[in-house]
Amino acid sequence: MSRPEYHKPEDVQRLLRNTLKDPDWGERDHAMLSLLYALPLRSIELIRLKTKDICNDEGKVVPDRKRELRGAVSFNGRERTFPILDPVLIESQQRWIEYRIRNKLGVTSTGFIDLDSPYFLRGDGQGFPVSKGENPGGKVKNNSESIN
Repeated sequence: MSRPEYHKPEDVQRLLRNTLKDPDWGERDHAMLSLLYALPLRSIELIRLKTKDICNDEGKVVPDRKRELRGAVSFNGRERTFPILDPVLIESQQRWIEYRIRNKLGVTSTGFIDLDSPYFLRGDGQGFPVSKGENPGGKVKNNSESIN
């Protein structure tokens, strides 16, 4: 079995900085990569997140040691904690929420963030579709389309 490849922290920081240069989806990409880097999330779990999994009713991302990853999001269907405590991570998620509100992506008719909407959205404003299939060994495999 090959060893996992790790990225140097300075390379990750450079990648995160560079995402913000994209005026269209930089905030989203930055928030996605920040979550993947900071928390033990799989990519399929990332795209299954709902807005209510990250922010409160007021559209604020607040530190929460006991935040639960819902079974519907988890790759194995089991709930588990995923604490969002780091101020830099919270800031990146709050910027994405504010971008969505400013650009009316996943908001209600009254302009508030829709807590039941997918947290991360594609270029068309919809969530990422997930399809199920089987790998050659017969195990169920979830797939998603491109992020744009």
